[in-house]
Amino acid sequence: MRKPFAPVPIGVACPDIYGGPQTALVTGTFRGRGVHATFNRHDGCEIARWDAVRFLFPAGPVQSAPLAVPISGRTGSARASV
Repeated sequence: MRKPFAPVPIGVACPDIYGGPQTALVTGTFRGRGVHATFNRHDGCEIARWDAVRFLFPAGPVQSAPLAVPISGRTGSARASV
């Protein structure tokens, strides 16, 4: 994965597939750079982004507090909601 936290590029045609109401915010440090990325499942491109970093997101109900997630040897956080 070269840029796992990059947003979907502007102008990309994405399949009109709804994957659910889930959202996630990932913050921390990855390869020495700050990360502040949001994820959702609103279309095919966003579903692909979500699936690429799915291991960061806890399964289950809404998290009331950020979950500490190690990102490349650093501590970051991931918060997911449904």
